[in-house]
Parts: sequence; structure tokens; C-alpha cells
Amino acid sequence: MITIISIIVPIFSLIIGAYYQKQRDRLLLEQETFFQKKRDNYFKVIEPIISMISNSKNSQEQGKVVSKILSNEYRKEVLSLSLYGNDEVVKAFNDMFQLIYDKEKYNENVSLLIPFLGKVLLEMRKELGNKNTKIDEFQILEFLIKDIKEMKSENFQKYKDIKRYLKYKK
Repeated sequence: MITIISIIVPIFSLIIGAYYQKQRDRLLLEQETFFQKKRDNYFKVIEPIISMISNSKNSQEQGKVVSKILSNEYRKEVLSLSLYGNDEVVKAFNDMFQLIYDKEKYNENVSLLIPFLGKVLLEMRKELGNKNTKIDEFQILEFLIKDIKEMKSENFQKYKDIKRYLKYKK
């Protein structure tokens, strides 16, 4: 009897261990897939905004970007961001779009979007793994915009005023 038990217990333990390992591997794969989908969604949602800022002087390109932003495909991507993004990413994205929707407030001055885009990127960066980032809304975009330091000095107070306005508006 002891011999049979000493054989069955290790086999049974092996089966249970294999089952839990399989479940753990499946969960890790699902989490990685979810993370990858979220990252891909973030890039799809942010790409037209970056194009808008990069081509701010070219009205033909701006028209293409606006058409893309108004498309149903883009709205589906934004809906995915709203469903899967963390609260801070969604809030930052909403603030940026409230500014876009309130054309009188920003008067079609694309440079005022820059810190809002930077905030969205910072929140995405934090969620995707760099939680202790030390850069600000302007520094994250320095690679993209040649004169961003001048823009920061010119627009920082406007940015703070607009953020206060958006909070008051809510």
C-alpha cells in the first residue's frame, strides 16, 4: 500500500503542477496579447495628432489629418483607448480633444496642442512600463519639434490657463 501511494502521489503532483503551469502560461500569453493590442492602439490613436503637429504649416496635409480623425475607423480606435487605456491616459486624451473641439479657445493654433499631446504620451509611457519617468510634456516631444524649447517658454502659461479652463468646464 505504501509503495502504491509513494508512486501515485508524485504522479498526481506532477499532473496538478502541469495543469497550473499551463493555466499560468495561458494567462501570461493573454496579458502579453492584451498589452500588445493596447500599445498598437496607442500608436494608431496618436499617429494622426503627431502628423497634425508635424505638418502644421501644410494645409493640404492638415486636411488629410482632419479627415482621418473624423473617420469611423479612427473613432473605433479612440473607443478602444477609452475601454482599455488606464484612467490617466483617457483623461489626458480627453483634455487634448476638448481643446481641439473648442476651436475658439485655441484658435486653431496647433502649437497649443503640443503640451497636451506630450501629456498623453507621458501617460502612455507610464502605463507601458516607465512609471518613474522624469521628463515633462515638452521634453518627450523634443525629437519631433525643432523649436520646442521656445514654444515651451511662449506657451507654458497658456497651457496652464487652458488646463484650468478645461477643469472648470467639467
